[in-house]
Amino acid sequence: METNPTNKQYFNDPQMYSLLMNTRDEVIVAGRGLGKGAIQAGRLQSCFQGMPGSMGGFVSPSVKRCLTNILPSMLIHLERWGFKRDLHYVVGKRPWRALHWKSPIFTPANWENTVSFYNGSVCNIISQDRSGTSNSMSLDYIIIDEAKFIDFEQLKDETFQANRGNEQYFNSFPLHHGMTITSDMPVTKKGSWFLNYKDDMDPELVEAIEGLIYAKYKERRRMAALPSEADAIQRKIDRIERKLAFLRSQCLLYREYTSIQNLALLGEEFIRRAKRDLPPLTFATSIMCKRIAISSDGFYG
Repeated sequence: METNPTNKQYFNDPQMYSLLMNTRDEVIVAGRGLGKGAIQAGRLQSCFQGMPGSMGGFVSPSVKRCLTNILPSMLIHLERWGFKRDLHYVVGKRPWRALHWKSPIFTPANWENTVSFYNGSVCNIISQDRSGTSNSMSLDYIIIDEAKFIDFEQLKDETFQANRGNEQYFNSFPLHHGMTITSDMPVTKKGSWFLNYKDDMDPELVEAIEGLIYAKYKERRRMAALPSEADAIQRKIDRIERKLAFLRSQCLLYREYTSIQNLALLGEEFIRRAKRDLPPLTFATSIMCKRIAISSDGFYG
């Protein structure tokens, strides 16, 4: 199901880059107000539409935090893109028969903490305040917001191990078993677990994906200019897409952004007031996304 093609949306450079790259694993460390919700929503849309009937997981410190902080910022973007609540997706209850939706491959045990979609896909809220909530799940992707508040030991012992299976359904989809991690810059050792992913990124692989995305863009422009050659150009685009799908399935993308990179929407006054009102440490991490030299638990000392 496609959104309205005339529904034009603005994305800042980091948002556009992330949504275009769309690699299997993405770790985005960004200042407050950058617009991480749009990145999460775009990744969620790619997963639930690309894997009909799949099961994903929103990892959150608590159910309440997910329902009040994480989900609304994602769902508001889906609404802007044309997805309507109780028509294209349902939150916190089993879809009723009158909707005539497809059934998920694996029916959730509890619909109360689930977002379900028209094509049978579902996404469960995985709360870390209750141990073992993801133990019995077989997930196809994971989305983690506010990662600096997530307990990594619990994550690797429970949720990472649940991101498994279902290869017979989705093995050709590049984001299968992928993860999306977003956060502002942490200041403690416990909250810094995801910064290590920077060392796992392959810059040459990232460059290759960037090159193919640009090549596809050029071919689409050529198609618009030469409609008589549309079939041949489309075959070339299809070949590029196949290469992109394979490389994306192998790639981890790590990026750090400051809030200033969303200046067009935030405005200069927001940055000035933040610098004036916030403690220097908070401004450096939450706005400027800087890795600090000292922290209270001695991690950087």
